[in-house]
Amino acid sequence: MEHRRDLKGRKLVLSCQGINANMYLRCMDDILEIASPQQGDVIGMGGFCIIGQQRALASQFFQVLSKALPRLHAVGLDRVHFFGIGYFPVLVRANIMCRQAGIVPSYDTSSYEFNGTMGRVFNPLTASLNDVFSKEDKRQLYHPADLALLNIRLVQNFWDEVDSLQVDEASLREGQLLKRTPSKSASRR
Repeated sequence: MEHRRDLKGRKLVLSCQGINANMYLRCMDDILEIASPQQGDVIGMGGFCIIGQQRALASQFFQVLSKALPRLHAVGLDRVHFFGIGYFPVLVRANIMCRQAGIVPSYDTSSYEFNGTMGRVFNPLTASLNDVFSKEDKRQLYHPADLALLNIRLVQNFWDEVDSLQVDEASLREGQLLKRTPSKSASRR
């Protein structure tokens, strides 16, 4: 990568895509050939942003993730970013799997802001967004920006608690990442 010097002070997020698990992992393998742990590169995992609406994708996502994390670890990369996923059952499990592999996860979504405009508030006890206000309540009982900011604060507190959970990184050395797929009840939430 001859132009790395032009990027001095910046990190790259090298994004993987694919229409099935095998294609996705081939894309990742190609990207890992040029990725640089020394430069602080991050692997981006795209294509799963609709997992909240198409929950059947969760099994494929975890299949990819369970094979991808040891690969990242083997080349010395320690960061992965999930583009556009806001579905908590998937994110919490992915967070634990990443941490088991010694990988720091991150994600982005506009879900919390968007849901705030619709009167929904994050409930940390159920890790879900709940209808609190109706459309008629908007600007009468709540302002969308205020709920968006509240959701962001609640979600951040939730992740602080999740990150405080202890994980066993020794499982990576033994080749045993969390492999159980989400239960049917979890995938219906």
